[in-house]
Amino acid sequence: MIKLFGYEAKRLLWNKFYIILFAITIFNGWYTLFGNVIMGISNTAPFSPWSFGYYLAQVMPVQLICTLFFVTYIYSAKEKSVQRLTLATSMDTVKFMLVRITVITIGYLLLCIGVLVLGFTFYAVVFQLKDFSAFLLPALVVLIPPVIFVLGIGLIAGRFHNSLVYGLMAVIFIISFIGLPYTVDLIGGGVFLHYPIALGSLDPAFALPVSFVLGRIGYTAIGLALICYCCKAEVKRT
Repeated sequence: MIKLFGYEAKRLLWNKFYIILFAITIFNGWYTLFGNVIMGISNTAPFSPWSFGYYLAQVMPVQLICTLFFVTYIYSAKEKSVQRLTLATSMDTVKFMLVRITVITIGYLLLCIGVLVLGFTFYAVVFQLKDFSAFLLPALVVLIPPVIFVLGIGLIAGRFHNSLVYGLMAVIFIISFIGLPYTVDLIGGGVFLHYPIALGSLDPAFALPVSFVLGRIGYTAIGLALICYCCKAEVKRT
């Protein structure tokens, strides 16, 4: 199993497309920090949780697309041929799927670490900020629920046809430019851009609207349910 994990990690993470998407994510983050966040977002201080949450939301689309890119590997024609050979052996296909999900998660976490290190470095150098504890909540609500949902729905889409996963990438890209209601705002940029203004004061205290929090919980629950369904489907298939 360790050899399988090492093989999958090397194949998915030591990949030129992943490296390119990683570089795009970091460049997009740098551009957002020095182009928008440095002035403060929506009447908030540039080092406020609002501005930091906006920064994370701006780099989320590429991170989610990268996650879906990994999913396309699982359901590519070449991989399906490998899976047919796997099914003919004694290898546990559920563990095989879990190894791949773990590798995808690690790939996403590496992207998050890159984005967070860039953000913290920016705040430390430009604003001499040393305490980043106020950034924990926006990081959690922006970085975790969307990827669980996207991974779940990506796995479901891939089971039907790999082209649907590429379609999901296009959907992610499109909705990143659309102002959705807080409840269904998967990317999360709208709440950090508009809600501080709606609160009606300069640099308001960080407090997320209930509709947005419920949406995050809903995306997480649906994503976990879809991932569990895919694992159970692998059991039935074997």
